[in-house]
Amino acid sequence: MPTTNELFVAHNALGGGSTPATTNDGLDRFGWNIAAGAFTTATKTLTKVGTWATYTWTSGDRIGITGGTGVTAGSYAIASKVDDDSITLTEDIGGANPADVTSSTGAWGDATEDTVGLQHAVDTAATKGDRVNICHDANWTLNATIDFDTNAGNADGGIVYRGVNSRGLYTGDSTGTAVIDASALGAAVDAFDIGIADWRCTMMDIRISGDLTDPATTGGGGRRGIRIPSGITNPLGGFIRIRIHHMGDSGFFSGAGGGQTLFKDCEFDHNGDDGYEAAAAAQGSAIFYGCSSHHNVDDGFVLGGDDSWSLMTRTLSYRNGGQGVTTLAGVTNGRYAIEHCTIFANTGDGLELEQNAGSILHSSIIKDSGALGINVPSSNWSRIAEARTNLFDGNGTGDAGWDTDEVSDDPFSDNVTTDPDFKDETDGTEQLYPNEGSPAIAADVAQKVR
Repeated sequence: MPTTNELFVAHNALGGGSTPATTNDGLDRFGWNIAAGAFTTATKTLTKVGTWATYTWTSGDRIGITGGTGVTAGSYAIASKVDDDSITLTEDIGGANPADVTSSTGAWGDATEDTVGLQHAVDTAATKGDRVNICHDANWTLNATIDFDTNAGNADGGIVYRGVNSRGLYTGDSTGTAVIDASALGAAVDAFDIGIADWRCTMMDIRISGDLTDPATTGGGGRRGIRIPSGITNPLGGFIRIRIHHMGDSGFFSGAGGGQTLFKDCEFDHNGDDGYEAAAAAQGSAIFYGCSSHHNVDDGFVLGGDDSWSLMTRTLSYRNGGQGVTTLAGVTNGRYAIEHCTIFANTGDGLELEQNAGSILHSSIIKDSGALGINVPSSNWSRIAEARTNLFDGNGTGDAGWDTDEVSDDPFSDNVTTDPDFKDETDGTEQLYPNEGSPAIAADVAQKVR
């Protein structure tokens, strides 16, 4: 049976021989616009004169079949290119040698059409397991917000929105990262708005930028790269290999309540406010694994999560204009586990805990904070359940960044105050992991050298 849950959006950079339409129907990346194609059942051959003159077959290519007498519409794998007039498919499309086969319609190229095409894909994918493949064949230029609030399938369907390479194939690396250009958006306009409760989708291998020239300065076009509005409840989504940079405001904004959100290998940098900003005290759990937030105007990470927990592991926060990691004011019962993280050269505090209880800091490095290494208001150290095997160096009020009488007392134990000997601390080329022989490794703060 044909696969019907692969939706492609592409610019037709490698397209076939027909004239592109103004919008793509999302069934494949080519948009061949076939009308009255002839299918030979015995050989599984589809024929339309001249259609495949510029096409070069690659394993994994598909064609969206939309109609024909007795035909089962869907996305079909292409087995081979026969010649300029014919291709073979891997399976029968149905019917008895139908001569009226129709196919997917074409792609788009300008800002209006890019926005329409992406929004069309978001609104069309509605079934659990659907995948929206955003091709890395050109930059996607937005002139309006892409919103997720009209398609109920985005609530609990488990839809995956992912970048793929120019052939429409998933790679999981930079060759398949879809680039979203948000530089033309107004100062109050977000690039993506996830305004739907119980959102259960995944976004992966997507780069959202307010300035693709990547200047050393911060800020750029648009407001936020991704926004979950205040009042949205129980998101359980995932964000994997998402980079948001040079937006005019925060990179990622979450005003959601409840739920649990995973961030893996994400990067938030050079944004006009925070890298990641939680704006709801009742925000649910957030998990950051292998992420980084750097060179943002204000804080690297602002965590919410009253009466819940958040985990940050193997994550970097460096050279931000505010705190490296801070918690939202008004969060009284949030609990945070920060393990194997590096917080370096932030203008404010390295780690600031507002009114939280029971937080854990393990095997992390806090270095060169402009203010305190750890700031717990009123020195209420009961807000930290345990701070063990960490390294502190060069923070604003001494290596540790708190009263030295506290270092040997509970909850602090087995911490060291010395230079971690990073591979490279140079601004712009940072490699913030210890060299071989680093005291951080000897003290069991860093488990291994990368």
